[in-house]
Amino acid sequence: EGANVVIWGKDPKYYTPNVLTLLRKLNDLDGVVLHSTLPAPANNVLPSGIVTHGHLKPEQWKELLESATHMLGLGDPLLGPSGLDAIEAGCLLVNPIYRTPKRGWMSQHGFIEEYAPEYSCEVDLGDFEQVKECILNQRSPGPKVPEEFGKQQYFARVKDIFDPVLG
Repeated sequence: EGANVVIWGKDPKYYTPNVLTLLRKLNDLDGVVLHSTLPAPANNVLPSGIVTHGHLKPEQWKELLESATHMLGLGDPLLGPSGLDAIEAGCLLVNPIYRTPKRGWMSQHGFIEEYAPEYSCEVDLGDFEQVKECILNQRSPGPKVPEEFGKQQYFARVKDIFDPVLG
């Protein structure tokens, strides 16, 4: 079974030489299709063969994620909402780990690693075999909204914020 992989990186600064090398290698794997939302003209740095979508409207972004099997984190942004969008759509997050903590976290999305581990595959982006194994052999169990982001939890957080103020 193939893998449809959305690259989590809408800013050219995330596409370091090491990341571009990794993307070239992944792009050469049979059955792996990489998708990028890096907008033009910045997307001209991407290896040929990567499907470039450019900037997407929210509904298009959701459709892209729903058609994907994985979201490949590039290490930044830390704890961004796209990781949660991915698991809500049923993707497995290829979650980069850090050699030293970054603002207290050891991976790009430590929240998913901790609260939804079945949706996260922690990898060292410098280890191609690790990334390849995750993409080729691991899958998400299906769409999920983490309980911490459900309606009840949301209202509980709002209450915690405003109760002290409103008395």
